[in-house]
Amino acid sequence: MPTFDFSFKDFQNLVGKKLPRNHEKLWDILLFVKSEVEELEGDTLNVEVADTNRPDLWCVEGLARALKGALNLETGLPVYKSKKSNYELKVDKSVKKIRPYIACAVVKNLNFNDPIIQQLIQLQLKLDTTYGRRRRKSAIGIYDFDRIKFPVTYKTVKPGGISFIPLGFEKRMTPEEILSEHPKGIEFGSIISSCKKYPILVDADKKVLSMPPIINSDDVGKITEATKNVFVEVTGTSLSNVISALNLVASTLADRGGTVENVKVKYGRKAMMTPVFKSEIFRINKASIIKRLGIELNDKRIRDLLERARFGVKKVTDDSVSVQVPFYRTDIMHEFDVIEDIGIMYGYENIISEDLKISTNGGLLGLSDYTRVLRKLIAGLGYQEILNYYRVDKEVLFNADCVEIANPMSNSMNALRNELLPVSLNFLSRNTHNEYPQKIFEVGRVFEKKKAEVSEHNHLILVACGADADFTTVRQETEWVLNNLSVKYEIKEYDHGAFIKGRCAAIIIKDKVAGYFGEINPETLARFNLENPAIALELNLKKLMQ
Repeated sequence: MPTFDFSFKDFQNLVGKKLPRNHEKLWDILLFVKSEVEELEGDTLNVEVADTNRPDLWCVEGLARALKGALNLETGLPVYKSKKSNYELKVDKSVKKIRPYIACAVVKNLNFNDPIIQQLIQLQLKLDTTYGRRRRKSAIGIYDFDRIKFPVTYKTVKPGGISFIPLGFEKRMTPEEILSEHPKGIEFGSIISSCKKYPILVDADKKVLSMPPIINSDDVGKITEATKNVFVEVTGTSLSNVISALNLVASTLADRGGTVENVKVKYGRKAMMTPVFKSEIFRINKASIIKRLGIELNDKRIRDLLERARFGVKKVTDDSVSVQVPFYRTDIMHEFDVIEDIGIMYGYENIISEDLKISTNGGLLGLSDYTRVLRKLIAGLGYQEILNYYRVDKEVLFNADCVEIANPMSNSMNALRNELLPVSLNFLSRNTHNEYPQKIFEVGRVFEKKKAEVSEHNHLILVACGADADFTTVRQETEWVLNNLSVKYEIKEYDHGAFIKGRCAAIIIKDKVAGYFGEINPETLARFNLENPAIALELNLKKLMQ
């Protein structure tokens, strides 16, 4: 869970109320904002946020904003505004396949001191590391605005095509040298090192701002107590992450008294103004509140609790509430998320418990019993069980017609697997340094896409890789497993693109293909960097059980 420390005095000033230093009393107050007191020593308060989905709480300003609502000091939807400006950032088309998105803001009239700068650095680090997936999806850059001449250009350069002094260094370095010599280049260089050109930000005087997502320049990318105005940019591979991260930083600086001004980001003929401080409307069913929390609330009470949670209430009808969700609440995806906050503000300790009115007898599903037997049989053949993620890289799959994930955490998890075979071969490709033969199996779900519908099935995969792996072996093992399960089946020749033609067979149960087995062809082995022969068996357990 995210943990950070800050000045207790500063926290009280932001909240606008004197808070108890007593550990238990302070603990009870911070529970309203899903946080726990780790330590309070002198003026330093260390807090753990018990919710990884609330990046708005990963800084003292965000905690204070939420706590002001919970304590009834300032309720309702926080209002943030960005002034119109003439500042522009031009996006060159060369970044499209490398790091295509950027969003920016200018924040003026700031009064920095060392604790505030440290808080800003902590927030930047937390957002880059967790929300930005270690800078892959998004990374933040903050600069001294008064040292920049607009318009700024976001483009790419060759590895040796430009030089500047990176933050913390005294000598000029090329992008190529930064990746190999600078600590940040060594740590994060893998994000862009495979590209022929590297992203760069330069101003109208060709002055380098940064090499995103690696390092700022030492010239304009350094914030000190003398800095009064800042330029904030976020680059990344996910537009939603980029905009959300920018909004969080800009609103945090606004909480410090800064005046936010927007920047026009120009993508050729298209343009967008950032930051985007726009709330979203959610319709909450009143019956759902009663169902989820077990309490009945009148309209006034519902409005009060929502506003304490820093939501806006647009409209209340007989059966629903229209709620304004602030732009920084990126965790709100369903009405349940809003109802949870109603419960927190009401106080779970105030909800009267009731005795259960029903009783049930637990037991294993038939599928669970069946897979237990399967696991024992296959382990007896010398196979080791593995467990892969349901989410995979689409490029790994044989069949590209799969369920794709919107806004995935990373490109390696952008789809749901529709077959276990390619995922298992990918597993073996990451274990070529281990001793052979390698024999693995998995019992797990696959997700089959049929037009607009998705169906889930449980499959068994069995893969062996080694010098002695051949079709005869996999057929013998397949028949041994099926016979021990007392399954009536037929084996017929089958064609599957991953297997050697003529060395692949289908398992037919009740006139339907329930699975297949065979010897993997050289092309597939090469694709997964496997040098030894490999065999595989994949079965649909539902068809097998029938």
